Amino acid sequence: MSESSGDNKGSKRPIDLSKQTANEFYALGEAEKSTVKLAERDFSERRFPMKYNPKTYKYDWKENEIRNFYEDPENISRTIFCREINVDETDGWGMFGYTPGYIYVEKKRYEGSKTFADEATSFGLSMGFDQKTGLGVMNHFDYFPKYKFEYQLIRKSDQPEIFAIMKDIFNKKGFADKPANRPQLGNGE
Repeated sequence: MSESSGDNKGSKRPIDLSKQTANEFYALGEAEKSTVKLAERDFSERRFPMKYNPKTYKYDWKENEIRNFYEDPENISRTIFCREINVDETDGWGMFGYTPGYIYVEKKRYEGSKTFADEATSFGLSMGFDQKTGLGVMNHFDYFPKYKFEYQLIRKSDQPEIFAIMKDIFNKKGFADKPANRPQLGNGE
């Protein structure tokens, strides 16, 4: 159990973290029961058109390459919009905050589900699908199976110009930034 301030007077109340974990395992078990066959997609390797330059400590990219890249529907289906990605990817607690961004899946590292996050994502507990654009939509980067895939993060905080280009691309395809128009995660829509 952990403690947190429960009201404005600074008093503490216990938070039962084990109940939250148990609920997640229960939801995963229920999803397994209703899933007949789990088919993993076989991703051939594709790199996002943005390369790190160690001489400048920045990413090299060209706007027209990114726009042309998304002319291919395969690249859209490999892209996930995530509302909260850790500003510092190594920060497991979110101490440095979160930023919206995109995750581009470049390739699969291994077969089969190995971690709890892998299984949760495989069963669709954490990711919705926007039918207007073909984008995956994920609420929090914690549920992305980080070890299963090689990926590229395009965070608003780190690459604001690229984030703006991608936002423009997907807004033109019909992806709205309004919460009412986003799929509700975990409800099968």
